[in-house]
Amino acid sequence: MNLRSTAILAVLVAIGLLLWATSGERPADEGTPQPEPVRLFATPPESDTITTLRIERGTKPAIEFHRDADGTKTGTGAWALREPVTAAAQDAVIDRLVDDILTAKADVAWKPGDAGAVSREQAGLDHPRGLVKLTTNDGKELSVQIGGEAPLSSDVYVGVAGDERVFLSRRGANLTRLIDNEPAAYREKQLASFGSGIPQRLVINWAAKSWAFEPDAAGWRITSPVQARAVSSAVEELARKIGVVRIVDFIDDHPSSLRAYGLERPYLTFEVAVEKQRLANPEVLDGKQEEPRFEPYTDTYKLKVGGFANLEKKDTRYIQWGDNDWVATASTAALDALQPNLDKLRDPSMFAAEPDGIARVTVIRDTASYTLAQTDGEWKPEAGFADAGVADIDPDAAREFAQALCELRASDFEDEPGEAALYGLDSPHITIEVATKDGRDISIAIGRASPSGANTFGRVNDSHSVAILTTSRVQQIALPPIAFASRRVTDVDSTVMGRITVEQGERAYDAVRSDGGWKLLKPGGAPANGPALERLALDLSQLRAKRVVGQGELGAFGATASPIAIAFDAPDASGETTTTVLRVGETDDGHIHAALDDRPLVYEIDRTVFDVLSAELINPQLFTFAPAQIRSIEIHKGAEVLKFERDAADSPWLFGVDKSVSLKQAAVNGLARQMADLRVERFIKFLDADLAVAGLAATPRTIAIGLDDDRTVTLRFDVPESGPAKRGVWAEVGRSFEISDADSAMLFRGPDAYIDANAGQ
Repeated sequence: MNLRSTAILAVLVAIGLLLWATSGERPADEGTPQPEPVRLFATPPESDTITTLRIERGTKPAIEFHRDADGTKTGTGAWALREPVTAAAQDAVIDRLVDDILTAKADVAWKPGDAGAVSREQAGLDHPRGLVKLTTNDGKELSVQIGGEAPLSSDVYVGVAGDERVFLSRRGANLTRLIDNEPAAYREKQLASFGSGIPQRLVINWAAKSWAFEPDAAGWRITSPVQARAVSSAVEELARKIGVVRIVDFIDDHPSSLRAYGLERPYLTFEVAVEKQRLANPEVLDGKQEEPRFEPYTDTYKLKVGGFANLEKKDTRYIQWGDNDWVATASTAALDALQPNLDKLRDPSMFAAEPDGIARVTVIRDTASYTLAQTDGEWKPEAGFADAGVADIDPDAAREFAQALCELRASDFEDEPGEAALYGLDSPHITIEVATKDGRDISIAIGRASPSGANTFGRVNDSHSVAILTTSRVQQIALPPIAFASRRVTDVDSTVMGRITVEQGERAYDAVRSDGGWKLLKPGGAPANGPALERLALDLSQLRAKRVVGQGELGAFGATASPIAIAFDAPDASGETTTTVLRVGETDDGHIHAALDDRPLVYEIDRTVFDVLSAELINPQLFTFAPAQIRSIEIHKGAEVLKFERDAADSPWLFGVDKSVSLKQAAVNGLARQMADLRVERFIKFLDADLAVAGLAATPRTIAIGLDDDRTVTLRFDVPESGPAKRGVWAEVGRSFEISDADSAMLFRGPDAYIDANAGQ
């Protein structure tokens, strides 16, 4: 260090010591009480009464924040930056600044004339570096002057307008930041905040199209570029995505031209109106005794999206928010999420209603029509049913029809369709008009089917778009009046049913009620299957259809397979015995149809009911002997032969092929029980079956059962090309039958199931 530098340093130190001595700022002796901090404002106003915060920064532009005076009470008083640019401010940050200023404290306060006092001139308060002004909602102004720093420290001299004192604050750095920070430090970077607000209107311009969405009583509608129902949740989700967009950087507060940013002709514009609530009677906050009342108001958010800010990464785009001039950037990913997707936003449902929200439905079929109405959850015919022979509509049929209407959805849309005649919509085959309880009218026209027949074309409310509907779904609503007829097929008391006859192919049964039970007259000598006959009588007495198929003969609707004719006798209301004939058949596509001989209606019934109607009515127990009566069992399975023998019921079983082989006695006893208890699924012919005709005269699988009375029971089974051997015959009496897959597998198990390989080890 040279002599000149040393001299300069010495002078500076001397000046510092002199100022320290005159300021009275000497280190306190250990144990000396420190003065209490002094508040800049002895009785500051409440922070929520402050409506303006202005920071004057010398030669730099002033920064001013403002909020609505009433808004501080109504909950709508968000801080906004008013100078040097108009923009939203970070509410929490400005609130904290206001609180910090109102509650600011100084470590020392000198009055003029105090010993060691620093003058305003010495403190730099005659020409302050900065000025912070607070204005209350009644116009009162508070002003804080920010002076210079104390020598050799970061403490700051502060003054208050109207107060002659000079304050020294060791926390003055917080005040210094107010004049050092740039406006961007206070600006809100989140574009929109919905809170509990509800979107009310959404308009997006993108991809050379204008997309507009408006709410109505049923939810949201798309009004452009197509006229269609919208998925309300999807529209609201899209509208709220503006709240996810955050500013990355503030680029230009006063652009001379928007062309450089691609904002002269924006890539995308996004505008959403949001309904919010504010306190309508803020006086309740002052203790007025009344309930808070809220009123709606609307915030409208507008965004313009321009070109890429970074042409290499393309990760940000230029934006303009609201009616502001300034330009900023935001994330490309967040902005891309604002692009509408018609497939996700359009509601594919044809009727925007719930079944209980429908008041009236009119179906126009060619030149005829019918109308049904719903009142208090009950459907009634209004017109067009009497001519079709329907007096009262079936409540289930009406409910299912209404449900099918509400569930009808398009699989796709043609938004630029050709002439209506191409789709059969110039003269619709069917038109369905729905009036809802909330006053809406919905109409759908049903045109022709597609060439494949899988789809049908439709149109809602004269929309320009053509809906592509699944034909099977359309058939559920394109119903004739007869489809609403009562589904009750029969209604008698099963306990007074005296006789039932069933004919199904070669199977024929004639059963009469006898002594509280059932007896089979046909087949002769066959024991009755009492439980099956009781179930049959019960289903026949209260038979209810799934739906009414139409009017005409059973076969006219394709029910030609597995025909069954069932007749039953029961007394009518006058006590006279009448015979009712029910005919049942199966269609090629597996539907079960039924019709009564004295009624022109064809019904569809459930398959579980068909199983009861076609059940085996002969006792399915094939044999009457007990397991203990069996003395031998011989099973032939092609070249494989198993033979088991015993001398008496309590004797062990021996392997007939080689009596030295040890057997699993429990397994063979189980086989004997299965033989004695064998139950059939159905009898093909109960007696005198022609084995040759049935293909059972000579079969590769036979079972011979020797009994203790020297009788032999022989069972023969055919072997199908695939699957188990189910079809068999009791050869001695010609009783042909079918058994279950499980029983077949058990009967024809191999030797490993019976031979004890571990015996003697």
